[in-house]
Amino acid sequence: MITSSATVLITGASGFVGQAIVDACAHAGLKARATGKRPQSPWTDIDYHCADINDPHAFEHLCHQVDWVIHSAGLAHQFRYGQFPSKIFEHINVNGIINVLLHAVQARVRHFVLISSVSVYGEHAIPSHEDTPCHPEGAYAQSKLSAEQKAIDMAESAGMPLTILRLATVYGEGDPGNVGRLLRTIDRNRFIWIGDGGNRKSLIHREDVARACLAVLAAPAMGTRIFNLSAPPCTMQEVVEGLAANLGRRLPYWHIPTPIALTASGVVSKILPISRLQTFHNTVQKWVTDDVYDATKFCETFDFQPQVSLAEGLQREVAWYRQHASA
Repeated sequence: MITSSATVLITGASGFVGQAIVDACAHAGLKARATGKRPQSPWTDIDYHCADINDPHAFEHLCHQVDWVIHSAGLAHQFRYGQFPSKIFEHINVNGIINVLLHAVQARVRHFVLISSVSVYGEHAIPSHEDTPCHPEGAYAQSKLSAEQKAIDMAESAGMPLTILRLATVYGEGDPGNVGRLLRTIDRNRFIWIGDGGNRKSLIHREDVARACLAVLAAPAMGTRIFNLSAPPCTMQEVVEGLAANLGRRLPYWHIPTPIALTASGVVSKILPISRLQTFHNTVQKWVTDDVYDATKFCETFDFQPQVSLAEGLQREVAWYRQHASA
């Protein structure tokens, strides 16, 4: 049960998801202690510390007298992450969790929540659920799975309860990810339809991620638990048309058929093996396929339902974008 006397440490608090978690903890009356990369605190009433998750001296102090840790810090998926060596992802995403967990164990933290990603599954039959074997592809996904494995080993050895949340694509105000990039493409009139838009995608609004974290803290359990976290799937057409309507942009009426797009991008990437063209082919493949993750286990375990609908979430993301683009 969550009590106002409890203290929760949130790492990655200056990030897209981390900020929403801090806000939710503060709104719930918890004593939030936040760490992030920003030199200055984004809040006026939160105990914020600029700290590197690989700094052992910082977290020896920061984990002191903490009841729960929500670890959302890490190097996020990059659209051009091939530019980053694998060792960079390992250093931040894997070594970082080892450092934070080590000091959490020493401080006798009651529960550790690790924010992970559905990218650990790789390409699998859809929908993916928690028992689906993991075959991560790329340095980012591999580092997320390695971080999970390290966390499980350390938490189980120490007898510390651990909950791992594998997030589907997160969107919302200030979105730096896929939906935000799509938004900007549509707004600049650079969008091209590939396929008919009928393929399904799993999304989750950042505020629902934060609510899910509070649900975990409110119903602690022993051992290690792993959950997918997603809203009900939507179609690509719903996302595109929702963004365009809120932006006031017209979409092209013509579509490039999926087989033609895949064949053309595949041929070009083989003839001209340039990293950007390779990325384009992978993007086309990702765009036209289903990308759905089953979050039934989490919803049933915590009696949880996402509260931000796709229509509301897209409207709010566009409104934030318009406000800050003109600022």
